[in-house]
Amino acid sequence: MLEKKVHEYIRRYGLLANDKPILVALSGGADSVALLRVLLDLGYPCVGVHCNFHLRGEESDRDERFVTDLCNRLGVPCRVASFSTHKYAEEHKLSIEMAARELRYGFFFQLVDEMELPVVAVAHHQGDQAETILQNLLRGSGIRGLRGMKPMNGRVVRPLLGCTKAEILHYLTQLQQPFMTDSSNLTTEPLRNKLRLEAMPVLERIYPQAEGAICRSADYLAEAEMLLDKATTEELQLYKVEENCYRSAVAQLPYGRLLLHKWLKTYGFNSIQLEQIIDCVSQQNTGKHFDSASHTLWIDRNRLICVVKDEVKGLPELRIDSFSADEISLNADSNVAFLDAGSICQPLTQRNIQSGDRFVPLGMKGCKLVSDFMTDCKCSPLEKQQQTVLTDGKGRIVWLVGRRIDNRFKWTKETKQIIRITKL
Repeated sequence: MLEKKVHEYIRRYGLLANDKPILVALSGGADSVALLRVLLDLGYPCVGVHCNFHLRGEESDRDERFVTDLCNRLGVPCRVASFSTHKYAEEHKLSIEMAARELRYGFFFQLVDEMELPVVAVAHHQGDQAETILQNLLRGSGIRGLRGMKPMNGRVVRPLLGCTKAEILHYLTQLQQPFMTDSSNLTTEPLRNKLRLEAMPVLERIYPQAEGAICRSADYLAEAEMLLDKATTEELQLYKVEENCYRSAVAQLPYGRLLLHKWLKTYGFNSIQLEQIIDCVSQQNTGKHFDSASHTLWIDRNRLICVVKDEVKGLPELRIDSFSADEISLNADSNVAFLDAGSICQPLTQRNIQSGDRFVPLGMKGCKLVSDFMTDCKCSPLEKQQQTVLTDGKGRIVWLVGRRIDNRFKWTKETKQIIRITKL
């Protein structure tokens, strides 16, 4: 019986608690109607929620009426949201499918918060799981995609994920429970519908247990993913320099792509970029960088550095003191510069380095490009990007802040007044 199977699935994965109402997503189709009925049969208090996306004309309004009538008949509170999905998709430059998904889950989570409900239950079943896995396989997904949907993902639970469509329909037949059919599910336009209507029937003819076998493989992969996640976390630590900075040798390992994916997946880098990063490291293309929507990955000589994209950092704060030369007390702190006040034209100005900047590093006689000096110091591209200089009133660099003063402004035996500048 479906009730027994769902009860065991809920118990196995700890999906629900009997003492708190469950928000149940209702489209009016067979799956969501069966979900509501079986949860009520198992004694769970429920609150229904329906989204009208106004994508199918009268059919959309028909489904809304069906859901509200069903909930009234079963004594279940019901919340309904009405969306202008086409307008939302245009404004946010999304496909209709993605727009509907964002609107749907946004409303679900809003209700979960407002009503202080623990979870929202959705009606994905074993067939949906098999389609998801095949879809991810065709997209070249890694192990995370091939393990499919989780029984619980944050505040979303899927009590029917272990049930087949046939079991769901048989359950509704026994209850003599009607449901609505979404005509868009009968077209072969979206990839998922093509898999459902064309690919899966062929696989079932070749191997009658195809759907179940695919889902069992997903269960095994879910367990393997947990072990792999632990192993990759430990392996990454061996190459970690500091937060979001790893030795580039990590990319040259036989499983380097896997480790890079573990590190960079949450920052929006895709599989093609991971391949390019590996190629750049192997070819020693120092200084190259890659951008995701939110982050930039820099390739240094022996490091990979990931930072927030276009992060604006304020100029470091400087404190300036002036005193007689006979009062000087030196230290070896690179964040403190002692300069000959008499050789400097006021005012002093701090700015980021610019292309073509030159100065005379302390101890040298000739000018040197700031970029070349920093390269010689083995500074990373990120450090170059964030480096500042202090210039005098004539535009001359007097200090490469935190690194080296200009030899022309050093204090000497003839110096009468000292300027001390401290990087705070």
